[in-house]
Amino acid sequence: MIKLFQQSHRRVNAEEYDRYRPIPLDRLRQLAAYTSNLVLLRVAIATESKPVSINQLTDGVSGNEFSQREWRIFVNLWRAGLELDGWLAMLSILSRNGEILELTSTATIRVTSTDADYIQSKLEGDNVAESRLP
Repeated sequence: MIKLFQQSHRRVNAEEYDRYRPIPLDRLRQLAAYTSNLVLLRVAIATESKPVSINQLTDGVSGNEFSQREWRIFVNLWRAGLELDGWLAMLSILSRNGEILELTSTATIRVTSTDADYIQSKLEGDNVAESRLP
């Protein structure tokens, strides 16, 4: 799953189902759904002894600025490409603890559009934006 995520921006469209279009084709929405599902699946099967780190997902070295930038690009892709309900659900269930990604109990946090910017900054690891937002 990690390799699929790392190569997702170079993903070749499956031609076998090319004519099936229940909704108009939107590559941004398609890539956002694909990558968010890969991340959630990988984090869901993680164990306490083998957690998922952002650096692992982005193929970076711990603290590497490139991997942090790459991670922020994916978070912003999800914000732009997912429907509002999907984006808020993503923020509700995925959290960041340092460099480690974790699933949050949906009963614990219910994200609203008012909270979205603050929680996004936490997920991105953007301490400057996080300190500015309420």
